[in-house]
Amino acid sequence: MSMPVKKLTKMALFVALLVVSAYLSIPLPHPIPPLTLLTMTGCLIALVMTPSETFLICLVYVLLGAVGLPVFANGEGGLGVILNYKGGYILSWPIAYTILSALKGNKVHWLAYGLVTIPIIYAMGVGGLMIVLGLDLKTACMTGALPFIPGDIVKCLIAGFLACKIRRL
Repeated sequence: MSMPVKKLTKMALFVALLVVSAYLSIPLPHPIPPLTLLTMTGCLIALVMTPSETFLICLVYVLLGAVGLPVFANGEGGLGVILNYKGGYILSWPIAYTILSALKGNKVHWLAYGLVTIPIIYAMGVGGLMIVLGLDLKTACMTGALPFIPGDIVKCLIAGFLACKIRRL
């Protein structure tokens, strides 16, 4: 399977955008995951790219971090990050954003689909908090999901709006 250089370049730029959006983070006290622009960037990628391209972009990003490159929030990298309390969120991205990309089909409405990623990401992220930190469901939800819902909704809506503008170019 060969891909045109233009498509590969676009995918590489989106991987780089994921890295930059992870660096634009606000660390929060342990065990609360940091605030980042990854949700917005992931939704933007899914709404602009095809499902297979979205999956590859997210997978490359996760693998770059897994091998130790400092591409995750707060400049972290390594398999230890994936195996710690943040791992559920990180591992959810290839799944959640590929599903979003598949659901959008050939049309993007800026209000439409980005919100489908939130329950997938939170389910895996909260699950990771419960497994790694031994938290009960209520505490894990209060720590790793509920405080982030309003901001993630806004980021998904912004990504949808931007995707509509980008796809018109």
